[in-house]
Amino acid sequence: MDRSDAARDRHPSDGRGALEKSVEAVNQVVSRAPFFAVIVADLMASRANDEPDHGDAVRRLRGATGLEERH
Repeated sequence: MDRSDAARDRHPSDGRGALEKSVEAVNQVVSRAPFFAVIVADLMASRANDEPDHGDAVRRLRGATGLEERH
C-alpha cells in the first residue's frame, strides 16, 4: 500500500484537534440526565444534616432514577 492508498482509507478530519474532541466526548456524558440526577442527589445528601427534609428528598430522587441500584 503506498501513501495515497493509506490517505484515502483514513477518515476525513473535521478540523477539530484532540482536545476539542475530548471536550465534546466528556460533554456528551455529563449533559445526560442521569449525570445531573447523581450530582443533584449527592448535593442534597451533603446538605441533609442541615436540612432534614433533604434526606427524604434524596431517597425519593434516587429511588425514582434508580440510583440506589447503581451506587
